[in-house]
Amino acid sequence: MPKQTNSKRTAKQATAKKAAKQASVTRGAKKATAKAAPAKKVAKAAPVKTAAKAATAKTAAKAATAKTAATAKVPAKNVAKAAKAKAPAKKVAKAAKAKAPAKKVAKAKAPAKKVAKAATAKVPAKKVAKAATAEKAAKKVTAKAAAKKVAKKVAKKVAKKVAKKVAKAASPAGGGLASWSTRLDKMIAALRADAGVKVLAVWRGEPISPESIAAVEGKIGIGLDAGIRDFYAQANGLAVVWVLADAHVRVSLKQDGRPSMQELEELPPSAGVIALIPLEEVFGVDEAPFFDYARFMPETPPHWGFDFPGNFYTPAFVRVGSELRVKVGDDHGAAWDGKAVTFEMYLEGVLATWALVAARADVFIHGKGRAKPMTLAQARADAQRNEP
Repeated sequence: MPKQTNSKRTAKQATAKKAAKQASVTRGAKKATAKAAPAKKVAKAAPVKTAAKAATAKTAAKAATAKTAATAKVPAKNVAKAAKAKAPAKKVAKAAKAKAPAKKVAKAKAPAKKVAKAATAKVPAKKVAKAATAEKAAKKVTAKAAAKKVAKKVAKKVAKKVAKKVAKAASPAGGGLASWSTRLDKMIAALRADAGVKVLAVWRGEPISPESIAAVEGKIGIGLDAGIRDFYAQANGLAVVWVLADAHVRVSLKQDGRPSMQELEELPPSAGVIALIPLEEVFGVDEAPFFDYARFMPETPPHWGFDFPGNFYTPAFVRVGSELRVKVGDDHGAAWDGKAVTFEMYLEGVLATWALVAARADVFIHGKGRAKPMTLAQARADAQRNEP
């Protein structure tokens, strides 16, 4: 029995030793783990501290660079060296890339005075002054041109208004040639009242009948315009002859008679003459036309003579399309270079120039067919110039 007890004890002791060893190993592992944990914390904390120190160094470098550059105006190279001394090269390089160099910053933020100087340097003062002067001159020229245009427009409007007033004054109610005979009577009265002229003849035919108008239109194949109808409805033929009081006249005319062609040809060139023959005679309703100048001009349409103020200037009706117009021939009807006008324009021109023979050429051969009204004194002076 004693031997078994000893063996049991020995086994228990061995087990206890093993347990003690394991406990010792466990405690050692715990201690090692405890020691390792602070090392890890330190390892983790070390980068943070290093980063903090680097950030502090970078901030300090920036502040030092800014302060030094602003206060002492240290060149960019020195600032860069200082930054390299306090911060690692890589970080300095990154910072340099992130921020523009001092020169570029200075250029970007140039003072207003420098900008003004640069602008002035590019455009010299003289050139600027010349440009300004040229611009002012151009504005003045433009203003003058505009003023001229406005003045022309105003002048045209005024001229038109004046022309209308003159036309109304010359042609009382009725228009056209309805009042022409009345205005002619006033002209004759003024001539007779003037001691400087002599009225040799005044003859007026009877008004034309509607049947005669129709016969004329049938003969020529076109209708007569209102002006022709108006005039011949007042007098189918008319003669007025006046000369200067001291003019040499080789013929004696009847005061109230129709002058003959021969008598009219004997009058001086300074005379005033209206000698319109009856309309039926002009176109030859019952016989040949009184005087057609086309017989002296082969292959020329009819030129029906209707007014005979002598035989040098030759007024005649001509056909223009479907209407009758008036042309005044020159040199006994050898030339017809004058403008074709209406019968109304012709009679108004004759009345405006006091029936002066020479004025026919000025207005209807050499002019544009519109006469400027003359006073009687002007008509006398014009007649005097044409006195032989």
